Amino acid sequence: MTALKQSQRSSLYRVDPLRVEDGIPVFSAADRYTENYTQIAKDHIDRMSEDSANPWIPDELWQELEASTRALVRKYSRPGQKILDVGVSLARVIEQCPELDRYGIDISRAI
Repeated sequence: MTALKQSQRSSLYRVDPLRVEDGIPVFSAADRYTENYTQIAKDHIDRMSEDSANPWIPDELWQELEASTRALVRKYSRPGQKILDVGVSLARVIEQCPELDRYGIDISRAI
């Protein structure tokens, strides 16, 4: 990494990332929690690839929860505002809000 890129990165964050993977800064080392979460995320995606259903909750409930979250987002935000979805998973909530400047973060990169 060039000195310029290093100084640019340092100016973005309070602390430097441990590493950058595919352009994504990584700030913590893997541990049992993140490894378990990654496995759960992978299992979730694999199962959904089979039949497009959420393996843990009924699809109707999943859609209802997402719709109620989107309703709250729309109630308290205005077009062009930034939104951060923490635990973004498949981004199903924020993908339905194109009027917002959307960002997402998740523990697992498997999703």
